[in-house]
Amino acid sequence: MTPDAVRPPGYPLFLSIFVDGFPHKKMIMNIVTVQILLSTLTILLSFFLFRGFLPRYVAATGALFVALCPHLVTMNAYLLTETLFCFFLVLTGWIVMKFFSNPSLSRSFITGTAVAMTALIRSEFRYIALIMGIYLILNFDKKIYRGLLLSFFLGFLICYSPWVIRNQYVNPDSSKRLMIGFIHHGIYPDFTYDKKPESYGYPYRHDPDAEKIREGVTSVLMEIKRRFTSEPVRHAAWFISKPLYLWSWSMIQGYDIYIYPLSGSPYFSEIPYRITYDFMKTLHWPMVFFGMSGCLIAWLPERKTGISEKELVFIRFVSLILIYYTAINIIGSPFPRYSIPLRPFLYGIALFPFYLSWIKYKKQSTKDNNKNGDGYSGRTLSD
Repeated sequence: MTPDAVRPPGYPLFLSIFVDGFPHKKMIMNIVTVQILLSTLTILLSFFLFRGFLPRYVAATGALFVALCPHLVTMNAYLLTETLFCFFLVLTGWIVMKFFSNPSLSRSFITGTAVAMTALIRSEFRYIALIMGIYLILNFDKKIYRGLLLSFFLGFLICYSPWVIRNQYVNPDSSKRLMIGFIHHGIYPDFTYDKKPESYGYPYRHDPDAEKIREGVTSVLMEIKRRFTSEPVRHAAWFISKPLYLWSWSMIQGYDIYIYPLSGSPYFSEIPYRITYDFMKTLHWPMVFFGMSGCLIAWLPERKTGISEKELVFIRFVSLILIYYTAINIIGSPFPRYSIPLRPFLYGIALFPFYLSWIKYKKQSTKDNNKNGDGYSGRTLSD
């Protein structure tokens, strides 16, 4: 069998710890159990991540949303990358936060390594390394950012380059083929081919010209150009609406919060589960709205937000992660499944506008009552 590079090695390496032969029930249960533990640790890490830009009780509320999210809960039962990627994504966010709070060459190296390890689970994350490099340049003095930048990329390259080198020898066209497939799957409006209901979710399987379209990057781009020329309004509307599909509640290639069909679920039959399901579903679109609002508010000047520069650095990094993933899925196929590992970041930044409103309210209240005339520090909420 010819080796390929269809999937990055992170999750297969994780699974290899448990594989002792053909799949059996105990093996699957061991994998699921460890994924549940990682998911639980993700809740704790989310709290520590949120503490970088939110007071204690608000951060705890964000962590509670992470714990209640039914998508994150159900993903633990699948042999899919979501749980592992979510854990490493939040862990990397926390490591970045610790690095910016106390920068050093060693922490910069660890940050680069963490970004690489996360990218080895989901390859699209590797471009975050470039964004992180620019972020280092913008947030540190010229005297120190060069050393930090070098240390960061050294950590990244030591961890990630073996996979790149391996692919150059085994399958040099792998990255290009993956990119072609990613773009190709995203050219079908409303996830359907020729508006046929039976093609929903898998339009490329119903397209007789699919093989021809994905022959190369040029052929995909030419097909996109042809579609925009023939139906400009429809395809423009499709690309504009892609973020809504990415952040939607129900899975496109699946059923509701599930990826694969199932015979039953406690979320549909047991009252406690149903309550949390209804609660999170009700909050979902408000969370998306306030999360995207928080992404924009994070880039306001320090004097307009009323929080410290260090807190702004943290919240802006979270904003960058969400903006980056939303933008990259506008280019490709915005399946809602891809947004599931980002839910902790979404919940944390969705609370950010409320935190700022609370700060402004307390400042105005203090001013009106002529108390604490030296100014109010919203950060006392975290004490």
